[in-house]
Amino acid sequence: MDKSLVTAKAAFAQSPHLENVRECIQYLQNSQEEIQDRVEALYHSLNVQESFPELDSINFEFIQTLLMACDLKINI
Repeated sequence: MDKSLVTAKAAFAQSPHLENVRECIQYLQNSQEEIQDRVEALYHSLNVQESFPELDSINFEFIQTLLMACDLKINI
């Protein structure tokens, strides 16, 4: 999402409706931050670090991907 927002900012930098674009991008950034906060809260509520202390030093995004792959495997 961060990459998409940066791309959108660059693409609309010369827009004649620059103020509207800035407001929309700011809204999207705020929404993205709120979603990220909720995802992190959910992750912490799962107590993954307590259940798997060996994952403590591993990047959050990697663990998130790992959990999604596990869910996908279960669903398949």
